[in-house]
Amino acid sequence: MKIVEVKHPLVKHKLGLMREQDISTKRFRELASEVGSLLTYEATADLETEKSNYRRLERPGRNRPDQR
Repeated sequence: MKIVEVKHPLVKHKLGLMREQDISTKRFRELASEVGSLLTYEATADLETEKSNYRRLERPGRNRPDQR
């Protein structure tokens, strides 16, 4: 398994908050979720993307431009 040091300032800040002794379980879990989101962003930053064609579904209702 490859180990990567993340130098993102928000990750460092949130990890510091998670290390506080008096942190509640709820707050710890919130911060862990936020760190997970940031790490996912970092892990996928180098992924290649590809163009694709897709058909947009038309839904009846007020969202249609002709019914404004």
